[in-house]
Amino acid sequence: PSLIVYARFLQRWNRHPEARPLLLRALEIREQKLGRVHLEVANSLMALGACEQTMSLSADAREHYGRALAIREQLLGPNDPEVARSLVNLSGPTMNLDDYGGAVNLLRRAIAIMEAAPRPDSSDLAETYGRLGVAAGTAGLENDTEYFEKARAIHEGMVPYDSIAVSGDINNLGMLYMGRGRHADARAAFQRSLAMRERMLPPGHRLRAESLINLAEVERRLNDNESAGRHFAQGLPDLARTLGPNHRVLAHALLNYGLFLTQTGEADSAVAVLRRS
Repeated sequence: PSLIVYARFLQRWNRHPEARPLLLRALEIREQKLGRVHLEVANSLMALGACEQTMSLSADAREHYGRALAIREQLLGPNDPEVARSLVNLSGPTMNLDDYGGAVNLLRRAIAIMEAAPRPDSSDLAETYGRLGVAAGTAGLENDTEYFEKARAIHEGMVPYDSIAVSGDINNLGMLYMGRGRHADARAAFQRSLAMRERMLPPGHRLRAESLINLAEVERRLNDNESAGRHFAQGLPDLARTLGPNHRVLAHALLNYGLFLTQTGEADSAVAVLRRS
């Protein structure tokens, strides 16, 4: 347990490359003491997969999340809430590896388990519907908007009202609109999400930074360079500070910023940013 505790401490400080060997060693010890099919081994696999997912080691994360899922299915049965959580976690690296159809199937199964539970966790259910909307939208399914609206309806019906979660649902809807070329609708959604987050979260918060970056990107596509430049400048430093210099979300944001600099004729700066991404 001390290895896992120290690994979690390192992860809180974005020191994931240092945490991963500790989690691998903890997994090895548990397998030696408990065997390969044990719930504690599944827990170690989940912790390791989460670390690898943050490091963008998607193939490794998928393997370890998949092993954890198989153990939980064998020991707890196919409809246990822990199986649903494993399915949701496995969908993350599955999407990162561009298997969006596979992620849709995992998330649909997770939702079926959650909704069949005597007391479904509304927060988990809404988040899973949001993930399903992202996966379905990227896979080209027509009912993806329905999933985002379902997530928002669940969040809005929760007591207490979870405004931060609703802001995430609206942000996801903006991403969907932007992906479909509905840039004016995307901008309105991002503006609404950002306004909610600015009311609820302190300056410099990661979610505020992500909203600023999303808004900047759609403004770039709308050729509103003044607004895009302002929002990139506001969001990028906080995103780098909160995620660390090697996070894939930051890399994607820098790529978009590099495209913005290219668009505005700042070629030398664009090259430097694109290299960094």
